[in-house]
Amino acid sequence: MSARAATLLLVAVGCAAPGDRVSHPTPPGSDLSVPPPVEAGPDDTALLTRISLDLRGVRPTIEELDEVEAHPLTGPDGSLDAIVDRWLRDPRFGDRLMDLYDDVYSSRNGNYYVHYEFLAGQLGMTHQALIGHIAEEPLRMIRWVAEHDEPVETLVRADWTLADEVLAEFYPIDYPAGETGWRQVHYTDDRPPVGVLAMTSVWTLHGSMENNRNRNRANFVARALLCEDFLEHEVPPPTTQLAGTVTGLEDAIKTDPSCVSCHATLDPLASHFYGYWWYDLAFIAPDVYAWYHPEREELWRDITGVPPGYFGQPSRGLIDLGELVAHDPRFASCAVEQAWELMTRTDVDLVPVDLSAERDAFAASGHRLRELYHAIAADPVYQGRDPRFRRKRVTPSVLSSQIADLTTVWWESPESGRELLESPEGYTLLAGGFDRDMVLNAAPTETVTSVLVEQRLAETAARFVVEHDAASPDRILLADIDFTERPDGPGRERMVAQLQHLHRRILGRRVAMDAPEVEHDLQVWEAAMTTSGDPSLAWATVLTLLFLDPDFVTY
Repeated sequence: MSARAATLLLVAVGCAAPGDRVSHPTPPGSDLSVPPPVEAGPDDTALLTRISLDLRGVRPTIEELDEVEAHPLTGPDGSLDAIVDRWLRDPRFGDRLMDLYDDVYSSRNGNYYVHYEFLAGQLGMTHQALIGHIAEEPLRMIRWVAEHDEPVETLVRADWTLADEVLAEFYPIDYPAGETGWRQVHYTDDRPPVGVLAMTSVWTLHGSMENNRNRNRANFVARALLCEDFLEHEVPPPTTQLAGTVTGLEDAIKTDPSCVSCHATLDPLASHFYGYWWYDLAFIAPDVYAWYHPEREELWRDITGVPPGYFGQPSRGLIDLGELVAHDPRFASCAVEQAWELMTRTDVDLVPVDLSAERDAFAASGHRLRELYHAIAADPVYQGRDPRFRRKRVTPSVLSSQIADLTTVWWESPESGRELLESPEGYTLLAGGFDRDMVLNAAPTETVTSVLVEQRLAETAARFVVEHDAASPDRILLADIDFTERPDGPGRERMVAQLQHLHRRILGRRVAMDAPEVEHDLQVWEAAMTTSGDPSLAWATVLTLLFLDPDFVTY
């Protein structure tokens, strides 16, 4: 068995159940909370690949790899800053931000409280197709804020939102008639100017059962904007016997010390959202759940008796909440922690790091996201000089986007058109993703199902490339061969040149004509050809193995 095949087998069997978001399993006797000394990090090619995948979701081009060979990334005259600046203004950075922050908002993979099936039928589309439009609203605001160099506080102060012609069918917005595509628009139902805190998409995802009293919504705000998850608080056991009735539970919430420790701040926060209180009509009435209802803001008086408040500060209601969040020091601090965790796939509580450089850069920029992500990319710890951050597995979205960039293959649902690695109808959870409903955290290592998903996508993409390139002069990856070459006959040199190109483009490696990798690939090609008698299938086999290489599914 070859070294690469053995490694692939180890990846396949070395699985773990989904758990905490840590990039690497903890070796026996080690402590991830203790930062090890900074060491020499990955080489320039590996570092360039990491930054490109994290900021753009694609691998560096051959031209970009050559550029770094000529002008090293680090050192007094290093090219790192210039490359990062350029990539932060690449449109794919906006795409990547939307992928990243879906882990925070869960809008693409979340379980929507509102059942949109009835409305989808009225609009002549599938349920998941409609969700695909709704899910983009908060993510596109984050993208807009970053691309327009707005301060992150815009997320809770904006008097506008982003919508397309599908949302215009049932949202109360001033979307221009006859237009299409995503545009900046305004709600027309008098909702307060509080950005994501006023979005229909956010509150139809994060709904509230009658007895929940908007607490789920309050915890979403605390978790997503302040990194303060009430569900992670340690509380003592109740001191009283909890009655099995709604009244008994509500009494305990107000009187039992163990309950009060959270509910004293959770319930006043929850009282901000009664303008979106429509649990009884959530399944059938878009003219109810898509709208803000200012006349319902005072329902807290009858439902809980707890007035709006913000961690001990008074509040008039939703109209004040945006400013209260924007002025909370935890908001900016959380933005830094979130960005670090999204880029490194770690949890700062479990794998602590010094983020003072990131915080300083973020503050100096006036809280601009581009500057924050630049500071992270420049951090030696992120770059892998700390062995706790040496390698990480690709997320479902990165797996999808790098395959699409290399092969033009997007794995889409034929019914909804949604990407199968970024939607609940697809393979997100099987690929190691999460939805904060059935699966709470991303898988930290490969699992049996993630390896299966990677294999099926690799096979699909490889077959497409071979079929396309065999029939078209406009080649995707296989430009150096005409499918008549044989390793032991005419055309061997062309096969070798093609394999060198594939290693450079797919894995970033420059390999010699007589390198072991080239010889291995020729052996794989011969074995597949002997079995099938089909040179196209033989090339598809080689491509599949390259797409499954450990350096492709981890970085």
